[in-house]
Amino acid sequence: MERSLRVAPDFDIRRFNRSLKAWRSTGWKYVWASDMQDELYDLRADPGEKNNLVAQHPERVREMQQGMEDFLRSIPHYEFGDLQSVWRGQAPWPEPDEKLQAWGLYRKVLDAPDWAPR
Repeated sequence: MERSLRVAPDFDIRRFNRSLKAWRSTGWKYVWASDMQDELYDLRADPGEKNNLVAQHPERVREMQQGMEDFLRSIPHYEFGDLQSVWRGQAPWPEPDEKLQAWGLYRKVLDAPDWAPR
């Protein structure tokens, strides 16, 4: 993204700056998008994924979301990025529930290391 902005500073990159997660069943594919442009495809009738059926099948969307969330909550999460660090008692908000963490919308905030001044 940074390089794109250097090459074409007036280009609007927002449509590319998003996260995606996909979940498949035997005949359906659901794509969650961080910009709320979710997608749902009937793979049997539309193997090329040309027809987004989110609006036509809200129940199927909820079912696919739940399946994805159940799976995401079942796997261990490890953080390899640069975590934020806050001092005890100074977190900006109460810790959100594990649902937000499972979807990748929140990273756990570290507590103060033992060597830090109190």
